[in-house]
Parts: sequence; C-alpha cells; structure tokens
Amino acid sequence: MGIENLEFIIVIISISGFFYLLYFFIKWQKKKLTNHWTILARDLKMNVDIPKSFWSAFLNKFPSINGLLNGMPFSCYMYARSAGNSQSYHCTFSLVLEQTNNKTFRLYKEGFFSKVGKALGGQDVQVGHDDFDNAYLIKSNDETFIKRLLNPRIRQLILRKLPKMRGEFSLDNNVLKYDAMITLNTEKNRSEIFETIKIAEELAKELQKM
Repeated sequence: MGIENLEFIIVIISISGFFYLLYFFIKWQKKKLTNHWTILARDLKMNVDIPKSFWSAFLNKFPSINGLLNGMPFSCYMYARSAGNSQSYHCTFSLVLEQTNNKTFRLYKEGFFSKVGKALGGQDVQVGHDDFDNAYLIKSNDETFIKRLLNPRIRQLILRKLPKMRGEFSLDNNVLKYDAMITLNTEKNRSEIFETIKIAEELAKELQKM
C-alpha cells in the first residue's frame, strides 16, 4: 500500500470518527433537553411538545410547554438569539392575565451597567427597602402600582428564591413574561426555571387582585 493511499485512509477514518462523535454528542444533548423539559412539564401538570427531528436544535426548534396555570394561559419555550457572530440560547415563559389596566413593569437583577445607569440618572423605581432596591432594578409606568405589587411577601419571595436571578420579569399588554439566557438541559437550570414560574404565579395572583 502506497503512502498516498495510507494517508487517504487515515483522513477518511478521522473524518468518519469526527462525525461519529458529533452524532453521539448531538444525540446526548437532545436526550438531556428532552428529559428536563419532560420533567418540567410533569411538575407543571402540562403537555410538552418535543421536536422529532434529530437536527431540531440546529434548525432552532426546541421543546415547548403549553397549558393553564391557575386558569391562566401559560407557555414556556426556548429560542436562539444571534448577536454578530455569536449565538445564545434563552428560555422564556409567559402568563396571559385578564386585565392589568395598561400597567407595565420590568424587574431584573442589579448589575454593573445598571449601576452605571443609576449613577448617570437612569430612570428606575425605588420601593423603599434597601435590600431589594440594591439587588434589583425596577422600571414601571406607575410607581404606586409597582410598590403595591412588590409587597413584603413578594419581595421576600424573590430575594429568597432568586438571589442570583439571571433573567428579566416584564409586564406588557396583560402578559407577564420572564426571559433568561438559560438552556434547560441541567437539573440546576430546570429547578431555577420552576422556582421562577412559581414566583410568576404569585405575581399574577397579586396583579389579578389589583
């Protein structure tokens, strides 16, 4: 066997090995996604839709959950967001409320850039409690409304359950939404999303009473 033929065989084996490993890596990732989305749907007592295509993740098709949470339409899904040459994966869920009287708000974790925004006069709402005001940034079109919504029980719930909240709560057009750069493929991430859904449920209850 000539050197050229041997090199050709080595190249073919290497390429075949690469695709073989890629196949099992994709299969493993899909299995993890399917498993954690199925468990989350079970815990929420809802149905889960799992894309059947092996290449679903490459086609930006991910599992989703739909149902009713305390009688409110609920949906949870993943999506890919591109920024330049990079791509990030987000998990988001939403609850459709009956009526919120055109109130809006955003709530997210205080970070470096938001601290700079505060120093430069960025507009945000202070609820009057340092532990919460120092940890989260709040924006709303009605200061009285957001202070009533973020009552002591809700504030303590968020501080206790989401001390390192990685996403953002928002309310707009009667839709309470949470969006975070999280891939739902680990027990930690699944537990975090489940706890966040429970907090959203409590926020929705307060909103419906207002």
